[in-house]
Amino acid sequence: MSEPASEQIRRFQERLRVVSEAAQAFAEATTDYHRLLGKVARILSEVVKDACSVFLLSDDGATMTAASLHANEPAALDQLRQMFEGTPLVLAEQPALRKVLQTGESFLVPKVDPSGPRSDTTSGQVAWQRRLGLHSFLVVALRAHGRGMGVLALGRFRPDAPPFDEQDRELAQHLAAHASLAIENAQLYAGAQDARKLAERAEEMIRSSEQTHRILFEASPIASLVYDLESLRVLAANPAALKLYGYSKDEFLALGIQDLALPDERGAVPAAVKAAGDREAVGSARHRRKDGSTIHVDGRGQPTTFDGLPARFVVVQDHTDRMRAEAALLESEGRLRRTLDNMLEGYTILGRDLRYIYVNEAGARQARLRKEELLGRTPMDLYPDFEKTGMHALLQRCLRENVPVHAEEELTHLDGAKAFFEVRVQPTPEGLVILSMDNTEFRRAAQARESLEEQLRQSQKMDAVGRLAGGVAHDFNNLLSVILGYGESALVNLGPSDPVREDLEQIIKASRRAAELTRQLLMFSRQQVMETKILNLNDVIGDMEKMLRRVLGEHLELTAVLDPSLGKVRADRGNIEQVIMNLVGNARDAMPTGGKLTIETANVVLDEAFVRMHLGTAPGPYVLLAVTDTGTGMDKATRLRIFEPFFTTKAPGRGTGLGLSTVFGIVQQSGGGVWVYSEPGRGTTFKVYLPRVEGPIDADSPAPVPMDLRGSETILLVEDEEAVRVVARRILERYGYRVIVAQNAVTALQEAEKIHLMLTDVVMPLMSGVDLATRMRTRWPDVKVLYMSGYTDGSIVSHGALKDGAPFLQKPFTSETLARKVRSILDGTRRADRP
Repeated sequence: MSEPASEQIRRFQERLRVVSEAAQAFAEATTDYHRLLGKVARILSEVVKDACSVFLLSDDGATMTAASLHANEPAALDQLRQMFEGTPLVLAEQPALRKVLQTGESFLVPKVDPSGPRSDTTSGQVAWQRRLGLHSFLVVALRAHGRGMGVLALGRFRPDAPPFDEQDRELAQHLAAHASLAIENAQLYAGAQDARKLAERAEEMIRSSEQTHRILFEASPIASLVYDLESLRVLAANPAALKLYGYSKDEFLALGIQDLALPDERGAVPAAVKAAGDREAVGSARHRRKDGSTIHVDGRGQPTTFDGLPARFVVVQDHTDRMRAEAALLESEGRLRRTLDNMLEGYTILGRDLRYIYVNEAGARQARLRKEELLGRTPMDLYPDFEKTGMHALLQRCLRENVPVHAEEELTHLDGAKAFFEVRVQPTPEGLVILSMDNTEFRRAAQARESLEEQLRQSQKMDAVGRLAGGVAHDFNNLLSVILGYGESALVNLGPSDPVREDLEQIIKASRRAAELTRQLLMFSRQQVMETKILNLNDVIGDMEKMLRRVLGEHLELTAVLDPSLGKVRADRGNIEQVIMNLVGNARDAMPTGGKLTIETANVVLDEAFVRMHLGTAPGPYVLLAVTDTGTGMDKATRLRIFEPFFTTKAPGRGTGLGLSTVFGIVQQSGGGVWVYSEPGRGTTFKVYLPRVEGPIDADSPAPVPMDLRGSETILLVEDEEAVRVVARRILERYGYRVIVAQNAVTALQEAEKIHLMLTDVVMPLMSGVDLATRMRTRWPDVKVLYMSGYTDGSIVSHGALKDGAPFLQKPFTSETLARKVRSILDGTRRADRP
């Protein structure tokens, strides 16, 4: 299982601190490398929160002695001292340590096996590991230029501590490599000091004896050279200098001192030599070796004479490896800082006095200041009354009890703006490390989200009820088609005085009322056929105004506030009239003792903010239709159910509960939305938003002309419901048509002959009515098609409008409706009115 983000960040912070402290220690190191190793061991001991020891190799390479021992627990430190202080480790008895020194490969044991020694350990080694009580240990080599100097060892005494891993190995190897270079540099530095004394002595001897000077000069292990102060030509160079720069002696003596510098820095050399005069000079420079590589050197020069010429004797020390190590340390530190600055969370380090020590970019943004402006300040400077908040108490507790904490808190910025933060706080030796998230926008969105979730629940409930209502209406329409068909057929054969006639008329009347209910259910479920046209709501309201006043009665006042520049919408005019009528009727019933009803229209534009708060809408231009009453109003529970089918607050027998559900379905199918705003005793407003469209207003269809409904043409009837198929056939045959019957599309294709019209159901097994029509027209291109269905399927209805004006007959249908529709299509006249 991977570490949590907070633990990874904590380890990042620890590594950052170790690298920074180690870099400072390496930079300050001179000849006292024992002190340097002690500091490195102390830093690592604090990081691993356990033990760290450094052992150095003896001059004869046979033993190692403890140079530094550190442990967090006093008992563990006492064990280390008893075991190793004054007692050298004999490498002949420690093959694993000897291998680390010889090869430079680290030695990691995540978990000490108490059952027996490893293959590369000895019984003696396991014995002291067990005596110390180690659970995990890690050993890395101190080596420079292939020479072993000692080892750095980390040990776990605490059984609850995590075992050492690859990240620990990487950190230890990194510091060991730089510590090794520091040791070597310190030794070389000490040698350089001795070389300076040798150089001074050599100068005296040069004056007294040329031969003695050459012996000392040539024997020096430090790169040394002499150059002419006038010509700057190199007069002498010892073997160490030849090795450092890669030249032969003749090549070196052919150079000037400026030739050792980088090309773009050579011009400054004569001036630097002149500025040094006859004083001792110390400095650093970049030189180029014969192979073109660049080295970083420190030089110490003093005036002398050589063969009677004024010259300068220079001792040069190569610090390239140290410079590279320092650059690597800086890059490592920069990489860690870049990582922290790229975090989404705020990452802040506070001192024990709660002053900012470090903050990343995200943390600075949360505090609304630049990073450099935060350093040295406290949260009390940024958030008024911070000491009184739970956050302040939390930070104090974390410092006092040294335990990590997690909390959420609302704080106030200096400008009074509220902000909500989630923080995780981890105590460290320096103070506190804080991971923070600004959840202000999240909290602001929570209330909006709750509102949308309520709308979503309501929408899902309405969709479920709509699907149920649509399915029920479809099945009922098939049944009602049969009842109406048989009832009307029977009625035709009865005389005016037949005692059964009145019963049949009541059956037919009830069936037609049931058909009206199913039509309203189909409207609610958005499955009703719509004949959409471009129209102006002001025209619709104007044409209805007299009727609306009669519906309201004299005790109610009607006011119409219509926008004269109102845009146009695409909708079914009859359905829009029903929307207005239902809303007005609902308002009338809410004002039994009188009141005022206002109908308004306006052009509106719904923006992203409105859309976010109103589920199911899209931004853009709309036409608003608002119906407001001054009636009794309604509570929240009623508002949540107001559009459900059969839900009503009226007395029994005063309504079906389908009025507002029909409004909901029509508006939804028209691509709009409807919302209700109401409170008990303060009236109600229904707002209907319909998409605004461009284009000329469509003319109204003319009234159907009288026609002879009988015919003699051949009709192919395709219907999978047997009862509907039988009654439709009887109706058509009664009107004189020749009827060929098929129960599905495949049978229709097999048995079809030359026909004039095909009457087909839309949704059937094996093949839909639309696909059947396409296949049929490949044989008889001129055949006419009339579709019928208990609901409108997507195969012929696209977004609630008849596709390409395809002729459609809604079930249930009466005998006259079917006959009129068929006759109209066969005669090629305008489509008859919908049932």
